Amino acid sequence: MNVPDRDVTVRDLARAMVAAATEMAGHETGQYYHPFLVALMNDPEYRHLVTSRATPESDAVLARLTPLTPDVSQAERLYRVASAMMLIIFGTRSGSLSKWVAAQTETTPSQLTRILTDTVTNILSGGTP
Repeated sequence: MNVPDRDVTVRDLARAMVAAATEMAGHETGQYYHPFLVALMNDPEYRHLVTSRATPESDAVLARLTPLTPDVSQAERLYRVASAMMLIIFGTRSGSLSKWVAAQTETTPSQLTRILTDTVTNILSGGTP
């Protein structure tokens, strides 16, 4: 979320979130982080580790998103950020969603990243331009 101090757009936030996750998923050790999170979320014994509190990353997104979505309740904003984060986990290069899309149609990693960024932008903004 280290974006310059300027007029930050929702797309800037989406791009930063997708870029960070894509970089992590492409790293030798980071590629296991998203599958690890999914495993934790699916295990009732350990689910609380990923659902009981916000992360510094989600707090940073919320802080930047709040002035961009002033007419949105905090609950809806939180839901949008959580939904975007879940989509990013499954939608990065190594995620099952991107693999499924790639199996259905010819695409490139850069196309998938652009589509993911567009979709995350729409989720965060609530579909408003």
